[in-house]
Amino acid sequence: MKFAINYSPAADTLLRQKRISLDLYKCPDWPDLIDEARRRLPAYVHFPFRAGKRDLHLVDWRKIDLLLQTTGTRHVNVHLAPCASDFPGLSLESHEPHFREAVMQAMLDDIDQLIQRFGREHLILENVMWDPAPPWEIPALALEKEVIRDILQETGCGLLLDLAHARIAAKHFAVSLEDYLAPFPLDRLAELHITGILLDDNDLWQDHYGLTEEDWNVVNWALANIREGKWASPGIVAFEYGGIGPAYEHRTEPAVIATQVPRLYELVHRGM
Repeated sequence: MKFAINYSPAADTLLRQKRISLDLYKCPDWPDLIDEARRRLPAYVHFPFRAGKRDLHLVDWRKIDLLLQTTGTRHVNVHLAPCASDFPGLSLESHEPHFREAVMQAMLDDIDQLIQRFGREHLILENVMWDPAPPWEIPALALEKEVIRDILQETGCGLLLDLAHARIAAKHFAVSLEDYLAPFPLDRLAELHITGILLDDNDLWQDHYGLTEEDWNVVNWALANIREGKWASPGIVAFEYGGIGPAYEHRTEPAVIATQVPRLYELVHRGM
């Protein structure tokens, strides 16, 4: 397993000062930022694909192919994240069977196009969290554990498990994390994402925060499942903390990176 963190100048400064150790940086599909990150470490790309959005005709495939080639990114990630407003009459909280079928088919159609382009073995599908606000507007039925299981089974793709997303979805459905993850094909775990979660002023759970003790307990539980062979060993474990731009200004604290990254790095490599 390799350990990664979201690229940020704060993380890069700490790396240069030898206060943290990393195996690689996780980057959005921004060529200039990727070039900057690769001056220090290998980097891989996390793409914004959303299965079910039916917008693949807008993709700049030459850019994608070039980024894959220059970084050696092994997997193309796809968020299982349709948008409710793209389906007339679908409310965010609906669980009606005919809407479930339509949303699943839209996701499968997009994933099939990506399989044809990149190959099934190079696609990993990421579970997402309850997020009713634009631009996400994720319908609850897309978060159903059985829907995620069926999509993964039908496509045969690998799993990108985002622990924070799974925890937030489980809270939305009022079930335990263990119960929520039970149907997931964790024998196909290819990448694992870790962040802390926090309840915001609107009583919505948000991710991309530093880890609290409750978050550390979840991380330790997940890595124990990997060490014990209950889950497959992912190629990458990524701490999705920090970044660039207004959305990350309050979530890129050097002190958090300096204290939490060494502990995570040691935990991940202990599990090898």
